[in-house]
Amino acid sequence: MSAIGFAELTYLVTWARALREELERIVKALQQLQISVPEGYPIVSTVRVPNNSRHVFVLDLSTARDKVALGVSDVTRGKSMNCFTCIKADGPVEVRINSSSGDGEPVYAGYSVHDFEISEVYVSNEAVGAGKYAVFVGEWIA
Repeated sequence: MSAIGFAELTYLVTWARALREELERIVKALQQLQISVPEGYPIVSTVRVPNNSRHVFVLDLSTARDKVALGVSDVTRGKSMNCFTCIKADGPVEVRINSSSGDGEPVYAGYSVHDFEISEVYVSNEAVGAGKYAVFVGEWIA
């Protein structure tokens, strides 16, 4: 393993600061929606380039769903996401990536699919009561 140079270190520090600011913006947006975010919010991110775009999907778990599309292409303007992360799940939620068929995969805070072309995400959940949410962050290269 070679030593990291000053230019690379400067780039990484700048990138880390930008990522931290973006995560703080996401947390503030969630708090404005009155969604509690745990201390140290367990966001797992695999952002590889500084100009990635992100979108927060908030799923109200008071309504039951069966293989409902989140509308990825509407948010990304036709591009595929390269990362999909769950940062909060107040109840059982299953996702299916790119197809509504097949078995769903249970998700939890910290669940992440990355380095994979994601054109759509289908969610299923049982109604668990008012004030319960699942929160996802989708990322794609702008």
